Amino acid sequence: MQLKEYEERRKENDANLLRQLKEFEERSKENDANLLRKLKESKEHCKESDANVQLLKAQVNRVESLLARVLKNMAHLS
Repeated sequence: MQLKEYEERRKENDANLLRQLKEFEERSKENDANLLRKLKESKEHCKESDANVQLLKAQVNRVESLLARVLKNMAHLS
């Protein structure tokens, strides 16, 4: 009788462990998917930031150029 009870408990434990393993695997897949999504979003933000930096550099160059022209014109007026 004890052997039968032991085997039943072992089967229940095995079933519980399998269920927990499946739940863990499912959560892992969800976590992996979330991490990949966040990584893609982060890459997009980096691309946008890089584009903004390039735009700002171009604007700074344009302002420097205009300022140089203004200073040159002021020097000719003096």
